[in-house]
Amino acid sequence: MAYRFDSDGPIRERPPLAGVYRRIGRFVLEFRGGVALGLGLSFLSTVLFVLLPFPIKWLIDGVLIGDSLDLGPFGEITTSTAGQKMTAAAWIAVAYVVLSVAQVVTNAASFYVIARTALLMIHTLRARLVAHLRTLSLRYFANTSVGELIFRAINDARSIQEVMIFGFGTWATLALRIALMATFMALLDPWLTLVALLVVPVLAVTIRLLARRIQVASLNSRQHMGALTSHIEQTMGTIRAVQVFGDDTDERERLDAISTRFVQAQLRFRWAEQQLNIATVSVTAIATAAVLWLASRRVIDGTVTVGDLWVFVTYMSAIYQLMNQVMFVFGPFQDAVVGVGRTFQVLDTKPDITEPPDAIDLPPFRHELRLEDASLVHEGDRVALDHVDLVVHHGEKVALVGETGSGKTSVLNLLPRLYDVTGGRVTVDGTDVRHATLSSLRHQISVVSQEPLLFSASIGDNIRYGRLGARDADVEAAAIAARAHDFIASLPDGYRTEVGERGVKLSLGQQQRISIARAFLKDAPILLLDEPTSALDANTEADFLTSLEELMTGRTVVIVAHRLSTIRTADRIYVLDHGHIIETGTHAELLGRLGTYRRLHDSQLRDPNTQAANAAAAALP
Repeated sequence: MAYRFDSDGPIRERPPLAGVYRRIGRFVLEFRGGVALGLGLSFLSTVLFVLLPFPIKWLIDGVLIGDSLDLGPFGEITTSTAGQKMTAAAWIAVAYVVLSVAQVVTNAASFYVIARTALLMIHTLRARLVAHLRTLSLRYFANTSVGELIFRAINDARSIQEVMIFGFGTWATLALRIALMATFMALLDPWLTLVALLVVPVLAVTIRLLARRIQVASLNSRQHMGALTSHIEQTMGTIRAVQVFGDDTDERERLDAISTRFVQAQLRFRWAEQQLNIATVSVTAIATAAVLWLASRRVIDGTVTVGDLWVFVTYMSAIYQLMNQVMFVFGPFQDAVVGVGRTFQVLDTKPDITEPPDAIDLPPFRHELRLEDASLVHEGDRVALDHVDLVVHHGEKVALVGETGSGKTSVLNLLPRLYDVTGGRVTVDGTDVRHATLSSLRHQISVVSQEPLLFSASIGDNIRYGRLGARDADVEAAAIAARAHDFIASLPDGYRTEVGERGVKLSLGQQQRISIARAFLKDAPILLLDEPTSALDANTEADFLTSLEELMTGRTVVIVAHRLSTIRTADRIYVLDHGHIIETGTHAELLGRLGTYRRLHDSQLRDPNTQAANAAAAALP
């Protein structure tokens, strides 16, 4: 329940940026049309922005001070009289308005195109991330918190938008503006331009020194945020246990500790950003003072005109402001790159459940399932199954029995390849499941698990998940077969009733009936039952067993059972202990051996909570 993130200080590992810029570049190329249009509009907006100071220069040199207006290749206009000056000033004002409106419109269009492209990129990246997560085995999810994955799918994937906006919408535009304005400045006065641009190498060194600190602080912040998301997700997901067993003070302290570490990490990131801003403003302020002093001397000497000085100072101030903006967005840009890098980390996780290039489609199941000398070892050398041999013939009902942790569920996980064996093999009709396509294998398997697996959707949609696209009549027929139709019909919204997060609006018995209806709808020939009645009380189980028996009819069934009342009629029972099969036989045969199965059976007979279920099971045909 309580996810503890142990690192109190900054994380020292290198941010996941190796190759990220190249990966981002390749990903951006997939959207080259939108990017090219956005950059083209940005270029046009930049050209118009750079031309904006010239109407003011014409006004100063050609109207307010001089008697003629030099328009370069467009000729010269005389402005010796007051009327001529006012006419020229009016046309200059019109030119300034046209340039300003055109610039702001093209800039807005550029931003819209880039933002739209970025949103499409988020959609694509997030879809690929979630699709890739669906290919990973249970082994991966056993070692990764759900909250962390949610954070990566939502927040980290969204970082590609910030990379686009900061990288293309901001940096590309700013770099182009700086380049064009620096060119015009050099045409006006090369020496003053050289002095003004001396700040560039200084800022480059500053970025180099502080970039690493910003990246590490960003990674640290995102990891703490992932821990906070995971804690909240787990708390909300187990809210009943939290409210019943949790200490309110302790829960507040846990959340406070995790949240405080995130706040501290954010502060380290923000301070790293501000260090860069302080350095940038200080360097540009010194450069501005030097240029103003030198420029004043050039005007006094008559080397440049007042209008030229206006354009030069305007460009220089704009360049320094743009440089400040570059530095200002550098931190968020690096933060976004780290986020995209974390997304690529998940995408680069190689699935351990894969199909070979020559994988075959399994034909309809006809003969037998086998585990041949099968072993399964989890991380940390934890043995789940050790050289197990097991067979299930077509149409048989085979049960797996044993203490908790004996390996029963591990056998079920191997059949649909939720895990792969670490030794031996699993076969369907003689074909190693690792040589079959996953879709053809899993298409033939239905599962009803100990915990009903319901989505936050309607009852109808939860049943329909067994066969997407099924008609309403088929959904209702499956519910009738599962004996769920009556309680569904009694609800105000019927099959459109929302079940809530993980089915919390329904009782456990109702949830399991929906799970059974889903299995009826899928109509797969192989049925895996993982302690489907363990969470039910004895009276509910007795009623539930009838539906379960109808579901098992005509199918090949492998059932994991804790309550032995559900497996009396099994064709064969395997008793497992610490990953080994220690007994095999029918219910009657195993009772006569006076072994582990007999001991489990007798202990349940003494349990009054199982007597009603046992009586119901005995009454079944």
